[in-house]
Amino acid sequence: MTDLKKTLLPVLLSLILFQTSCGDRDTQGKKKGDKPQAPVTAALAVKKIIPVDITGTGHVEAGASIRVFPRVSGTLLSVHFKEGAEVRKGELLFSIDDAPFKARLRQAEADLERDRAKRRLAAAQVKRYGSLSDKGYLSAEEYEQLQNDLAVLNAQIRADEAVVDSAKLDLSYCSIRAEITGITGEINVDPGNLVTTGSTTPLTTLRSVKDLDVSISVPEKHFREIRSAMAHGSVRVAALADGDLKPLAQGILTFIDNTIDAESGMVLLKAGFGNDGKTLWPGQFVRVTVELPVSEEGITVPNQAIQTGQKGSFVYILHKDMKVESRAVETGRSFNGDTLIVRGVSEGEKVVVEGQLKLSDGATVKVVEPGGGNEKNPTKADRP
Repeated sequence: MTDLKKTLLPVLLSLILFQTSCGDRDTQGKKKGDKPQAPVTAALAVKKIIPVDITGTGHVEAGASIRVFPRVSGTLLSVHFKEGAEVRKGELLFSIDDAPFKARLRQAEADLERDRAKRRLAAAQVKRYGSLSDKGYLSAEEYEQLQNDLAVLNAQIRADEAVVDSAKLDLSYCSIRAEITGITGEINVDPGNLVTTGSTTPLTTLRSVKDLDVSISVPEKHFREIRSAMAHGSVRVAALADGDLKPLAQGILTFIDNTIDAESGMVLLKAGFGNDGKTLWPGQFVRVTVELPVSEEGITVPNQAIQTGQKGSFVYILHKDMKVESRAVETGRSFNGDTLIVRGVSEGEKVVVEGQLKLSDGATVKVVEPGGGNEKNPTKADRP
């Protein structure tokens, strides 16, 4: 029995050691505790020609904005439009009670007719007594008085005519019409209220949306190239909504401010946009791209490959042994999903495009199809 134990003991120890060593590896022969390979997508750094574009945030402004105020004081009788409606130039917007103004006009016209009648009489007297004065039947002083009366009446008639014109103008102001074609804003005064010429609250605001301006501030470093481009022709500007690649509208750069802000180092630009489709709206914020007629060539990588850390921008370089290295880069312009690399990456190197969240220097990765699909089986040409 003792001999049997001595024989079995080495066998049992061997089995225990074998099971322990097997248990430390998974079914594919990997040691437990090894970090799993992180799935990533990758792309080659390639040389491309990138147009020189300047991007920023733009603010849409109405081509014309009219705050509608009454030009005469009176009771507001009616409103002839709906809030937010498009109106044409000359279209009736508001009506003010015109009865008092009609009465003033009639009074002014009556005063004018009275003084015209007086002038006719005075003119006839000057003509009649002119010959008598020559014969000595009328003193020179009396005749001069007749001539003076006629001159005074002529002046009074001119004043009466001015009063009539003013009364007609005030009467016309009782009908408030659109000064431009545009979109009406909120109606601030309801019919029945007294409106006055001294009010600081407009009846409504009318804004043109057919032709709009978009203002954008760009860094001072772009000032010379923008000014040079405008001197050689039209500079196109695209306005885009956040997240969109297709422009909402295309415009032309029309204005460079005559000063650079000393505090921010920015210069104000404006671009004019036709807006027949009403894709832009006053007050809207849009992404703006100023398309300069120049370009530059350099190494580019997809925008998603650029990461931001405490020390600035960096990318993960994928080496042939499927390990990654973080590398600081200096970036330039972006265009159509690609970013120009000024310094840090060479042509032909592979960069990680997706999956950077779980990476660190020296991590081993596996390349998968974009979108997190199956592991990519690279062809000979694709292999790093």
